[in-house]
Amino acid sequence: MWYKCDFKNTLRRVHRQSYFNSGEDFKDSELILQDFIRRYTDETQALPINTENATIGPIGNSLL
Repeated sequence: MWYKCDFKNTLRRVHRQSYFNSGEDFKDSELILQDFIRRYTDETQALPINTENATIGPIGNSLL
Protein backbone atom coordinates (compact mmCIF):
# COMPACT_ATOMS: atom_id res chain seq x y z
CA MET A 1 0.00 0.00 0.00
CA TRP A 2 2.75 2.46 0.94
CA TYR A 3 4.61 1.73 -2.30
CA LYS A 4 1.55 2.60 -4.40
CA CYS A 5 1.01 5.93 -2.58
CA ASP A 6 4.70 6.80 -2.86
CA PHE A 7 4.68 5.93 -6.57
CA LYS A 8 1.65 8.14 -7.26
CA ASN A 9 3.20 11.03 -5.33
CA THR A 10 6.45 10.63 -7.29
CA LEU A 11 4.64 10.69 -10.63
CA ARG A 12 2.76 13.84 -9.62
CA ARG A 13 6.11 15.58 -9.10
CA VAL A 14 7.50 14.55 -12.52
CA HIS A 15 7.05 17.23 -15.14
CA ARG A 16 8.61 18.74 -18.24
CA GLN A 17 10.56 21.90 -17.46
CA SER A 18 11.22 23.20 -20.94
CA TYR A 19 10.55 22.38 -24.59
CA PHE A 20 14.02 22.30 -26.09
CA ASN A 21 13.60 18.59 -27.00
CA SER A 22 16.76 17.62 -25.16
CA GLY A 23 17.70 15.76 -22.01
CA GLU A 24 17.63 19.03 -20.09
CA ASP A 25 13.82 19.15 -20.40
CA PHE A 26 13.45 16.58 -17.62
CA LYS A 27 16.55 17.16 -15.46
CA ASP A 28 14.73 17.57 -12.12
CA SER A 29 12.24 14.83 -12.96
CA GLU A 30 15.09 12.41 -13.61
CA LEU A 31 16.46 13.10 -10.14
CA ILE A 32 13.01 12.58 -8.60
CA LEU A 33 12.67 9.19 -10.32
CA GLN A 34 16.21 8.16 -9.33
CA ASP A 35 15.37 9.01 -5.72
CA PHE A 36 12.26 6.83 -5.90
CA ILE A 37 14.26 3.88 -7.25
CA ARG A 38 16.92 4.31 -4.57
CA ARG A 39 14.29 4.08 -1.84
CA TYR A 40 13.32 0.58 -2.99
CA THR A 41 16.71 -0.89 -3.99
CA ASP A 42 20.08 -1.69 -2.42
CA GLU A 43 22.82 0.21 -4.27
CA THR A 44 25.60 -1.70 -2.51
CA GLN A 45 24.94 -4.78 -4.66
CA ALA A 46 26.39 -5.33 -8.13
CA LEU A 47 22.87 -5.68 -9.54
CA PRO A 48 20.74 -3.54 -7.21
CA ILE A 49 17.42 -4.18 -8.92
CA ASN A 50 16.47 -7.84 -8.82
CA THR A 51 13.53 -9.96 -7.70
CA GLU A 52 15.06 -10.60 -4.28
CA ASN A 53 15.13 -6.99 -3.07
CA ALA A 54 13.17 -4.79 -5.45
CA THR A 55 9.84 -6.27 -6.43
CA ILE A 56 7.33 -3.77 -7.72
CA GLY A 57 3.66 -3.94 -6.95
CA PRO A 58 1.45 -5.74 -4.46
CA ILE A 59 1.97 -9.24 -5.88
CA GLY A 60 5.76 -9.27 -5.66
CA ASN A 61 7.51 -12.61 -6.13
CA SER A 62 4.34 -14.68 -6.48
CA LEU A 63 4.46 -14.30 -10.27
CA LEU A 64 7.97 -15.75 -10.54
